[in-house]
Amino acid sequence: MFAHELLNRLTVIIGNCDLVIEKTPADSERAKLLLVIRENARSMAEDLTRHQRELDNLLHTGQGGACGLQGVV
Repeated sequence: MFAHELLNRLTVIIGNCDLVIEKTPADSERAKLLLVIRENARSMAEDLTRHQRELDNLLHTGQGGACGLQGVV
């Protein structure tokens, strides 16, 4: 549940960056900073999604038992 909520918030950050970037001169410092924020949020969302899938796979294959993760989800 936590990952889902965090992904929702990252999506809002990415979307808002896109909206502001559209109205910002491309060569401005603000546009550069917004692109950095957007790229970092996108990267975090991808990493979080990948880690969540790995955790789900561990839990559903029963391999999470060794680290005490069985029954968490």
